[in-house]
Amino acid sequence: MKSDGDTQTWRALAERSWTLVEHYERDGRQYLVIASDAVGPPGPGVLAPRELQVVASAAVGLTTKVIAHDLGLSDSTVRVLLARAAKKLGVKNRAELIALYLAHVGPAETSSE
Repeated sequence: MKSDGDTQTWRALAERSWTLVEHYERDGRQYLVIASDAVGPPGPGVLAPRELQVVASAAVGLTTKVIAHDLGLSDSTVRVLLARAAKKLGVKNRAELIALYLAHVGPAETSSE
């Protein structure tokens, strides 16, 4: 069994960006139940590179078909990537997705490459 010092170390690490919910021992092992202290909705940083590319293209006003053509993807793949991005960011539609993207990135950094 590990020492109480090990538990204190884990607690200290966890308390920097996590909240300790519960600490218990079972079968000679110690467990910490923690929850993230993340505040607010996630930003574009949680998106995969291709999702980010598709959202950026949509943010400059390109249609799904044009994005698909420009990136060499099918129209349905672009729609799936936009839907995944919306789900990850917790928004319900394309307009909310673009608004959130622009709020984090800003229109000056958006380009149609």
